[in-house]
Amino acid sequence: MRTGGFNILIPNPRDLPSVVKALQGHQVNMFPAVNTLYNALAQNEDFKKLDFSGALGEPFSLPHEWRIVPPIIAMSGIFTFAWTASVLVNFVARYNDLRADIMARRRQASDGTRPP
Repeated sequence: MRTGGFNILIPNPRDLPSVVKALQGHQVNMFPAVNTLYNALAQNEDFKKLDFSGALGEPFSLPHEWRIVPPIIAMSGIFTFAWTASVLVNFVARYNDLRADIMARRRQASDGTRPP
């Protein structure tokens, strides 16, 4: 692989002992799979014994100031939703007003009276 990766093809991932055996002795950097396989492996005792210590790199911690970021993102999403909802309510109200005006004009035209 161009980045130094190593692929292991597991033809039958339902056979958990063969999956565990295939992963033994390899440093895992990426493990694409489906949720059911992750769940099954998480409950497998032999899989729990494998060493993935180098897989995620060095442990790190974020600076204390970064703890404010999630609430800011959440509030931004709430304000965006509120703005979008208010715009949609305004569009629907205008549409209903225009529709009522068109329907009134059609009724007046069918009655033979002139619209105001």
